[in-house]
Amino acid sequence: GRAMVAWNVSVAGPVSLKVFDASGREVRSLVARDMPAGRYTEAWNGRANDGSAVAPGVYFVKLLSGGNAHRQKLVVAK
Repeated sequence: GRAMVAWNVSVAGPVSLKVFDASGREVRSLVARDMPAGRYTEAWNGRANDGSAVAPGVYFVKLLSGGNAHRQKLVVAK
C-alpha cells in the first residue's frame, strides 16, 4: 500500500525522514537533504530501501529537522 507522510519544516536546514519497523530497524530513508521552511508531503510506497515490499504491520516515521525529532505511526495493510 501507499502512505502519505506530511510534516512541517520550521527552520531551513537538513531534514531526515526515515521509516522504521516496530523493532526499531530502519526500513526506508525517504528524505535526506537540506530543505527550506515550509509544509511538505512525501509518499511512501510500502517498499524498503532495497525495493522489496514490507510486511503488513505497524511502522514509524521519524523526522529530524531543526534539532527536533518527531515520530508518526503508519499502518501498512495487506
